[in-house]
Amino acid sequence: MKTIISSATKTRDNSIDILRSFALIAIILIHCHPDSNFVCQLTEFNVPMMVFLSGVSYALSSKNESYGSYCWKRFKRLILPAWIFIWGYGCVLSFLSSNFMAKFLLFNSIFYTYWFVWIIRVFFLIALLAPLFKKYINFINSSKKIATQLTLVYVCYEITLRYINTDFLLWNIFAQIIPYSIFFILGMVTVKTGGVKIYYTIQRSGLLIFTIIAFYYYSTSHQFIVTSAYKYPPQIYYSSFAIAIISILWMRRKSIERKMNGMLEGKVSTFFKYIGSHTIWIYFWHIPFVEFFTYTNSDMHYMAKFAIAMSAAFLIVFLQEQLIRNLNTTNGRIQKWLNILFIG
Repeated sequence: MKTIISSATKTRDNSIDILRSFALIAIILIHCHPDSNFVCQLTEFNVPMMVFLSGVSYALSSKNESYGSYCWKRFKRLILPAWIFIWGYGCVLSFLSSNFMAKFLLFNSIFYTYWFVWIIRVFFLIALLAPLFKKYINFINSSKKIATQLTLVYVCYEITLRYINTDFLLWNIFAQIIPYSIFFILGMVTVKTGGVKIYYTIQRSGLLIFTIIAFYYYSTSHQFIVTSAYKYPPQIYYSSFAIAIISILWMRRKSIERKMNGMLEGKVSTFFKYIGSHTIWIYFWHIPFVEFFTYTNSDMHYMAKFAIAMSAAFLIVFLQEQLIRNLNTTNGRIQKWLNILFIG
């Protein structure tokens, strides 16, 4: 197995952006509360896919730089935009009403414990561990050994879940980091192996485990249990389905990209690539819309809610990017910071 890439890759892999857009779309769709278990289940690869692709991107673009410099870059691109959005959103809510939610958002922005931003905390904490994962992978230098060790870690994690109080804050964070770190490491290993054999194995194993557990739950409850019931923290029922879907989409990513390139003279592909390269702010801007639907107890069909939230978030981000790029600030340093914070 090759040593992991240590210098940035110049050519951007557009298929990664397309898969990332699929994951984001699935996240926004589930936030619109579909009334179909089938639709809900189809979306339950979303966050694991995001983390997996983060691992792929890190392996492709990581540079030989100091740990402090790397952490500062991650802080600027993940935490600062989140703070800007949450504090801005909280201030608007405070202005419009004096309800508890606004104060809660302002306080919660520091800890990222609840609400929609828990995912930012997971991304950032895993990013802090990424250089350690890189050293681990290069040290083991065997995809089979890494897969075996990760399986053992996950088994221990699942056993521990049965005996630990997951309401404890630090354990709650720890319980999220372990499974999502495994998805991240798998993404990194993907860059090194490049073969499809391992993904056939992962795909079949994931689908087999998911099917067995789904049948067991159905036999005991007489209804299909959506894997999201075992998402907080992620458990084997949730993770097995996610890893199976991830492997299926990853193996077919180039075929998906080619088909999209052939639709409407490549405009479909361009649309999804744009979403995939602007995920953080599209994610942020969908929040006010799904919150509005919840606050007003809207009886609108979930697909209509999704269309509004997705379209509005996309349009706002597009206008936001155009505004930042056309500010024509004379200070290059300020322009650079604006690009980092509001474009990504």
